[in-house]
Amino acid sequence: MSKVTNKNLPAYLEKMEAEVLELNYKSQSLKMSFNPDDFFCHSDGTILQGGFVTTMLDASMAFLIMQILEFKKVPLSIGINVNFLASGGPKLTIAEAKVIKIGKSIDPDRRIKEIKRTTGRDSKEIHRIFSTDYTKAERWLHKHFEKKRAPGKAGIEWFQLDPEDVEWLRSVTIFEDFEDEIS
Repeated sequence: MSKVTNKNLPAYLEKMEAEVLELNYKSQSLKMSFNPDDFFCHSDGTILQGGFVTTMLDASMAFLIMQILEFKKVPLSIGINVNFLASGGPKLTIAEAKVIKIGKSIDPDRRIKEIKRTTGRDSKEIHRIFSTDYTKAERWLHKHFEKKRAPGKAGIEWFQLDPEDVEWLRSVTIFEDFEDEIS
């Protein structure tokens, strides 16, 4: 893990007192804090405006990708989908970003160990989808999430998925069960 200094923050992130708290290159994850004041709120300064919440989430992922790519490239968000579960206020807020791998393997436990050994990334399985044609399933999932592919050295099987994407993936157990719906 590394603690990172904040260099050249945009003015809006300075105003939110944005700070990178933790960066883990092995797990490709980042924690970032924000401390927005009532300037970023509505309802008499009590409810944090949703666009600023989205900005915090987007900034944390962007900072993670820039760190991974050693600031050689700046990611651009093509789309971001946020579902709000509760309102927030003008207070310390923590955002976390993580890159997720989508791949196939006939021995996932061995593959996870191999990824750690060859890349240094701490990987853990979050879900398995079974299929009679793993290559087809993997190809479809890669195409489906193509716009969320992690840039640069991360590799073609690494993606920046939203919690909703992960929830959807966890709802799929057998690829062929929903294959007709997606063809």
